[in-house]
Amino acid sequence: MRDDERRWTWQLAQEIRRQASAKGMTLFELSTRSHVPYSTLCKHVAEGQRMSAWTLSRLCGALGIAPADVLGAVK
Repeated sequence: MRDDERRWTWQLAQEIRRQASAKGMTLFELSTRSHVPYSTLCKHVAEGQRMSAWTLSRLCGALGIAPADVLGAVK
C-alpha cells in the first residue's frame, strides 16, 4: 500500500473510532450491532487495514450515520 493510501485508510479507521466513541459505543458493541465480526473490525479500525464498501456500510448503519459522513471527514 502506498503512503497516501495508508494515511487515508488510517484516517478512515480513526473516524470510525471517533464516531463510535461519540456515541458511547465500544468496538465490541459496534461489532455486535453491525454484524461485522470483532476480529474483522479490529483489523480495520485498530490496525488500519482497508475495508470494503460493505463493511463501511454496515459500520455506518450501526452508528446511525451515512458513509458519506465518514468519507467526508477523511482528507
